[in-house]
Amino acid sequence: MLTASELLNLVKDSEDIVKRVKKCGSSIELPFKAVYRAEPRELIIDVDETRRDITYEPVQERAGWYVLYPGIYIIVLPRVEFPEDVEGMLLPRSSFLRGSGWMLQGTKIDAGFRGELVMQLMGFRGVLHLRSGARVAHMLAWRIGERFNYALTGQYVDRI
Repeated sequence: MLTASELLNLVKDSEDIVKRVKKCGSSIELPFKAVYRAEPRELIIDVDETRRDITYEPVQERAGWYVLYPGIYIIVLPRVEFPEDVEGMLLPRSSFLRGSGWMLQGTKIDAGFRGELVMQLMGFRGVLHLRSGARVAHMLAWRIGERFNYALTGQYVDRI
């Protein structure tokens, strides 16, 4: 596992964002930067590619808060740059795990990934009030035994 200090070196975002990242044992807690409401219409997962027909509408901050109603959202986290021999994982902070009616889904971060991290937030009941810039996720990372010999070129490298 990478140490929290090593993890901090992977975050390549504005100074304001980086100063809100918090060391937390063998992970770091990441603040969110933006929220988008997702309106999925179709998802096709084929053998060689995935096609999505989803619209994303930015949620506006009001007086330092994002007020979210049940639905599907994309939470944008800081930009990171992973070396080709490091992969990681995003996990929700435990605040989302206490019967709130909201679920923040974890995800794997591929070795060599660079760009803003995103997580899917789903609300089933109640209203969620998110303070602008609140820490919502833990990031962990570890070295893998070998470097990938290919460059990540997926459609989401360097963009949401």
